[in-house]
Amino acid sequence: MAIDLDENVAELLADKFLNKLAATEWAIKALERGFDSKNLRILASMQPIDSAYEIRERQRLALAELGWNIYAPYVYMIQWARRIAKDILSGKTDPMKGSAELYLILRSIDALFELSAWYSIDECLSSQAYFRKTGNKDYFYLPDNELKSEIKGACEDFLRKTDSNLTDLSGTTFEQAEALYRNFLGDNKISTNLNWIFREDIVAEGWNVAIKTPLPATNREKTKECFELGKERNLGIAILALFTLNGDPCCFLVLPEDDTDAQYRLMGNRYVKLSFGVEMRDARAIRNPVLWKIKQLFESKRGKPYWLEDIPSRHTLLPK
Repeated sequence: MAIDLDENVAELLADKFLNKLAATEWAIKALERGFDSKNLRILASMQPIDSAYEIRERQRLALAELGWNIYAPYVYMIQWARRIAKDILSGKTDPMKGSAELYLILRSIDALFELSAWYSIDECLSSQAYFRKTGNKDYFYLPDNELKSEIKGACEDFLRKTDSNLTDLSGTTFEQAEALYRNFLGDNKISTNLNWIFREDIVAEGWNVAIKTPLPATNREKTKECFELGKERNLGIAILALFTLNGDPCCFLVLPEDDTDAQYRLMGNRYVKLSFGVEMRDARAIRNPVLWKIKQLFESKRGKPYWLEDIPSRHTLLPK
């Protein structure tokens, strides 16, 4: 990842996020790892009978003193997941045990793009437990060697997807973000010929998409304006591609609506987040203006899929 975060810090923040330890135990673990601050020491010395409010406040102050309060949950949870995946591949962590932790991370931050493979892996682990208990094999059963191979392949895929999908927003221009996104897609064997799109360019029927072509020549400049607006709003920015046009990704910017939306998306106001759809379908190109009007009419009657709400309008530069 482009964001530099110590793995020990990522583990401690992940422990806090997942409530693995009581706050006082968490402080003791941090001290044992070599970190120190006034409020961290006070927190470590507190007892369960102390005020819950006071314990929470001491932890908040300790995080601020250590400079750890600047990191969004997505940042440290994915960094910790990367450490687990690396340890699985190197043999330091048992694939089954590590997968249980990765599935927990998947569920805790809704990391569908990054860790979706662990939905099926978790089913396979449950199936193995069922087989050991009953001797019966269900649909998800895989022998140990096959499951371990599946897990290691998923780890490699996850590490590739998250190797450079996050960068600091404040010092990044649109041109730099665009270049980073091209490199990110190229590393994941996706075309680097970008189609910048807006809501007015597409009609959707579920995951089937139609695009009015040719796309406006001004789309890239409008996307640059959208990027600058995102920086001004200070809520974070994501670059996302969910489908392709003639094999080339159709990309757009995601600007959170407000602080609550930014927190829900686990983006953080300091970052540009890069991602793409797990399975990108090729859109249908529509050149006939009459057919396009008909498509729009039927879309309004049929209802729109939820993900369309993220795509900004060319006129407002914000989601409609």
